[in-house]
Amino acid sequence: MKLFNIKLFALIVGTVFLLSCEEDPLELQPAQSLSTEEAISDLEGLQAALNGAYDGLQLLSYYGRNFPVMWEAHGDNVYISTRNSNRFLNNYQYQNNSFSGDVSGLWADGYSTILRANNIINAEIESTDQAAVNQAVGEAYAIRALVHFDLVRSYALPYSEGGGSQPGVPYITEAFIGEPARDAVSVVYENIIADLTQAKSLMTDGSVGPVRFTGSAVDALLARVYLYRATGDDLATAYSLANSVRAQYGMAAGADLVDFWDSSENDSEIFTLKFVGNESRGANNFGYIYIDQSIGYGDIRVSSDIINLYEAGDPRLDLIYEVGGEFYVGKFLGESASGIPGLVSPKIIRNSEMYMIAAEAAARRDDFANARTILNEFRAFRGLAALTTTDVPNNGLLDEIMEERRREFAFEGHRSFDLFRLGRGLTRNQCGTGLEITAPCSISSGSPLRIFPIPQNELDVNENMVQNAGYAE
Repeated sequence: MKLFNIKLFALIVGTVFLLSCEEDPLELQPAQSLSTEEAISDLEGLQAALNGAYDGLQLLSYYGRNFPVMWEAHGDNVYISTRNSNRFLNNYQYQNNSFSGDVSGLWADGYSTILRANNIINAEIESTDQAAVNQAVGEAYAIRALVHFDLVRSYALPYSEGGGSQPGVPYITEAFIGEPARDAVSVVYENIIADLTQAKSLMTDGSVGPVRFTGSAVDALLARVYLYRATGDDLATAYSLANSVRAQYGMAAGADLVDFWDSSENDSEIFTLKFVGNESRGANNFGYIYIDQSIGYGDIRVSSDIINLYEAGDPRLDLIYEVGGEFYVGKFLGESASGIPGLVSPKIIRNSEMYMIAAEAAARRDDFANARTILNEFRAFRGLAALTTTDVPNNGLLDEIMEERRREFAFEGHRSFDLFRLGRGLTRNQCGTGLEITAPCSISSGSPLRIFPIPQNELDVNENMVQNAGYAE
């Protein structure tokens, strides 16, 4: 087995240090045998490299499964059954350490994907179709921004805790061999926004969506980034971007939700990572961890916490099913087009989120009238009655929006991020019933365990890398 570290991997984009379990010394192995200029010199090569960058997002440790599942297990929508296959236990139990394989895998595959994007961004291409070149480079900028965003929110404290001065992650824009220090969270966010702005300026082809980045998908991701940073005019910007994007896409009605999750490339999907039949990983398909044990592992089951939040008749309850008195996730059973259990195309950004971002940003700016209007527009799509100030007064509107967001994005990996970015702790009301493995019933709003540790193999080879508080060096 070989371990990854940023330092030589090119996180740095260009070369990789790999630590062999069979030999003690570090072994330097190039990530590529050709330089960027030699490897990518024409449009055909550029587009092939772009496909490789999207493939990076599909890796098992990333959106292929582990990243959203790790963060879902961190929350209170699910529990891990006492009958389990020994997966994601550390995440549910808040017992990650610097040697945790899932934590190291996300770091390695994240920076590997950044390498792929940087090779595109920094290539010198000869082509008569400059628009196509620009489109590909713009998509690479968007991929680079997305990965850095996922890394900084996984391995660094939320922006609000330190005003961005706390250690973030190295922001890598070119290939070199070195020992990069962690950039401040504020610097990481500035670079993410700059990359997304550059991406938008280069893109002209909107027809490639939702399975590739478009200008509208970039705006949607920017809305998410501004919401997470939430400093200065960020909430106003998030509101404006989300409001604009939501008008460009459809919304799946409540009666259509089961079909929506049974397929992909629907008109309310903004950015979806497309998996086709020949990309099946069998028992490692995304949904296998959630599907009941008649077919899948059935390790991760639905908690009473989230079930009790749904109103009677909410169509989203149709995405939860019961077997033997316990409840399972029905969003990721597998798409009919392939007929392969658990093989799904992760819907990374969809229009529901734009409604929730706009409503949340408005409520946090005390623009309660707009926040309520947007929330009620969304509830209508789910067949639910509008909420008045009598039902939910303005001082409780943000909480209601966050509960609606929780109901909509349950099991998709958002919940823990949403709690922690707002400075809220975690409480698992279903805890200690005997159905779940032993795990904390609550995590405080200040717990250092809310974020992942820096992987040990990165610390071992990079003397400028520092560990997160709460984890041993």
